[in-house]
Amino acid sequence: LDAATEFPQSRLRGATDETLFSATSTSGDGSLKLNALQYSFPVGDKLLVSLNAFSSDRILSAPLSPFSGPTTGSISYFGSMNPILYPIGQQTGIGVQWKATPWLNVDFSAGSESRTNDPTLGLFSGGYSGSVRTVFTFGALNLALNYIHFYSPQFGADTASGSNAAKILGAGPVVGNAYLPGISYRVSPTLGLSGSVGLINARALGNGTKGDANVLDYRFSMAFYDIGKKGNLAGIVFGVQPRLTNTSNGAIAQAIGLPAGQRRDRDTGFHIEAFYTHLLTDNITITPGIIWLTAPNHDVRNPDVVVGVVRTTFSF
Repeated sequence: LDAATEFPQSRLRGATDETLFSATSTSGDGSLKLNALQYSFPVGDKLLVSLNAFSSDRILSAPLSPFSGPTTGSISYFGSMNPILYPIGQQTGIGVQWKATPWLNVDFSAGSESRTNDPTLGLFSGGYSGSVRTVFTFGALNLALNYIHFYSPQFGADTASGSNAAKILGAGPVVGNAYLPGISYRVSPTLGLSGSVGLINARALGNGTKGDANVLDYRFSMAFYDIGKKGNLAGIVFGVQPRLTNTSNGAIAQAIGLPAGQRRDRDTGFHIEAFYTHLLTDNITITPGIIWLTAPNHDVRNPDVVVGVVRTTFSF
């Protein structure tokens, strides 16, 4: 279910990931692919340790968004979670959940980037990230604060979403910090609200391209539970996918693909999405949905993109 769109009016190279669907770990050739391999075990009453071959287990406590399920939640990757949680790609990692109090959980994670194609980097010279996530639960109200520190020698701050420039690719190794507060509130048994804001402060370390770059996104969602049938879920998502808001000099700006004289994404595009997950049986769900992107690649010169999706999920 991968999708990407070329925007010929943009001067940035390649396709953007703004149209990626939530189920992004597909093989593309009809073959089966293992995308989750995890082992978890408790340590006492308050700690849970998880080892994962494909993720740094950044979210061990319950996610704030009801749309995070890759097969029954939002139809888009951006709608399923805030992508700034993952400023670098697939990782092998460890996560620890600490149940500090009945109303406070703290998640710790550390992971190494596992997609490098440069054999000279060795085992300990590749990308890595570490994060701390605190989750406060006050009945129907939940708050989360996320901090992620990361380094990538090859892949910038590629969140697999947003504009090309927001990936900060092409300016050499990138080190940075990401910050992401989130909130959710269950208004009633059939209505939930959630939202988050993500910020990346990154520094490129390449020769002749050193400089700072900032990336910002935000998303707001409404969830409607048990619409038409118990277990059904309808959702609306509105937000701005990761957008380059500033670069400190022209060298880094041009290295990541911006034209001369431009230091940030020229415009602001919006992500608007609606979907409805209907439970056909206990094992089969069907989800029709639509995604509307205004100013793709955060450039109003590009025509709007509208994507219609029907997803069918079989659970065994």
